[in-house]
Amino acid sequence: MAKSLPLSLFNSIGNTSIKQTLATPIYNVIPTISTEDINSKIKVRYFAKYAAQRYGNIYEIDGGQYSLIQSNNLFKKTTIDWIIRGKLEDTVLTLPSGDSILVKGVISQNKALLALAEEKLPGITNHLRNYVEFYSGE
Repeated sequence: MAKSLPLSLFNSIGNTSIKQTLATPIYNVIPTISTEDINSKIKVRYFAKYAAQRYGNIYEIDGGQYSLIQSNNLFKKTTIDWIIRGKLEDTVLTLPSGDSILVKGVISQNKALLALAEEKLPGITNHLRNYVEFYSGE
């Protein structure tokens, strides 16, 4: 029903609980890391919140829930390719020519990815504070 409800009509409904009833329900999940995630060095993480709630809760959801709401404008949503393997800290490599290259570590990469996600889903930086969550080594 929520997918067929015009967004302008949805926005005109003042009661947030009514809006949530019209929308597909979402719920928090605790992600698990698979062997495939470890081998690819990333864990795709999915996040959403009800668009009707300006300061509402941000939920970490699974890929199945994300698929159901991906084209639903009643939700604000984003994904993050969370880095789970590699060196934790930034490393500077010095080339034989004397030039240096900065190789970003897991912490810096996840911090940057989170900043990008913040643009799509404001408040997510308050939800994710552990940049080495699900870290599985180098």
